Amino acid sequence: MARLAIQIGVFFFSGFLAVTAQDISYLEELYRQSAGTDTRFINGTLYQDAFPGSNGHPFFLSGNWYYGDLVMMGRAYHALPMKYDLHSDQLLYNHIHRSGSYVLVLNRTRIDTFVIDGHTFCKLGRTPGDRRGTDEGFYELIAAGKASFYQKWNKRYDEPSQHAQGEFSELKEWYIINDNQCFQVSRKPGLLHALGDREKEIRSYIRENRIVLGSGDELAVKRVIDHYNSLQ
Repeated sequence: MARLAIQIGVFFFSGFLAVTAQDISYLEELYRQSAGTDTRFINGTLYQDAFPGSNGHPFFLSGNWYYGDLVMMGRAYHALPMKYDLHSDQLLYNHIHRSGSYVLVLNRTRIDTFVIDGHTFCKLGRTPGDRRGTDEGFYELIAAGKASFYQKWNKRYDEPSQHAQGEFSELKEWYIINDNQCFQVSRKPGLLHALGDREKEIRSYIRENRIVLGSGDELAVKRVIDHYNSLQ
């Protein structure tokens, strides 16, 4: 088996474990024990929960492991135990072998896409926008075409106080990329602006189909985006 590569940084940052030379030696030994498994995608840092005892969790959907698919540097891997940490915007992998298991933060610079429980996430870089483009990170792809619709998930952590535990709260933002421009939208006016070259047809479609574009209803937005793309 080809020598497995791991990039281990020694740093401290919300939930990341400082790695010692002893840790590196230990991981190299685990890799030797895992012969026969395709683990070429492993390239990252050890993960440690930075919020023990908090109310809630920082993960997408739940704190459970999901068997999902990953494309890294153009190579596809299937049925991997993964979690997506929304607070740190990092994808975690549970590496299981005959002597135990450990959790890695996969190297974000190498990830193209991943799928968890039917939700497809793509890595986007910084993009221009009317008000604000996307920051680099992972975005859920809701609809694709001439206009692509992305949803950005996040979890904010409120520090514990004298009277309350630390707590996570979930946030979502919507982005439409159309004609190489990025638009952050939340309601009907922003959506119409992002689809401005077909505004008349889109207004008619929304009215005739009685679509209510309330904040948080991404399926309603997806219907409109799919219709827009069908007009092209």
